[in-house]
Parts: sequence; C-alpha cells; structure tokens
Amino acid sequence: ALEAASTGLPIIASDAVGARDCVLEGINGHRFSAGEAEDLMGKIENLAFLPTKLHTFSVNSRKMICADFGLSQISREYNTLINSYNFK
Repeated sequence: ALEAASTGLPIIASDAVGARDCVLEGINGHRFSAGEAEDLMGKIENLAFLPTKLHTFSVNSRKMICADFGLSQISREYNTLINSYNFK
C-alpha cells in the first residue's frame, strides 16, 4: 500500500495491521473490514462513481508519503533511533 500511495494511487485496504497505517480514512482512501466483501464492494463503488474524490485521494496519497515517509523524515527518525543508543 505504501508503494501504491507513493505513486499517487488512492488506497483501499483492509483494516489489518500494517495496511491501515497508510490509509487515512476519507483523506487518501478507504479501509474495509477484513473478510467483509460487501464493505469492500461499497468502498470500490464509492470511488468508481466519484472521479473528483478519486483524484483528491490520489493527490493526498502522494502528499502523505512525501510528508511521512520522505527522505528527510526517515533520516530524522533514523538519527533519533541511533542517538537513543549509548554507543561507547
């Protein structure tokens, strides 16, 4: 899902651990309940018939990736992690 969002795709993902972390419900995509085909179908239909929402989700996916998973953010988190260890 992260790779899809990085290319600017709207995301429809299950509410499983990991997948749900890259979906901001109603912002860059939709979450559906795992095993609930009707829920998934409704989410797909929601985007299929609303092209403006599809476009908005697409733009927001790319923005989320750049903000939360961009090089500068990952570098800051890496440095924080490294600095939390007491290397001597």
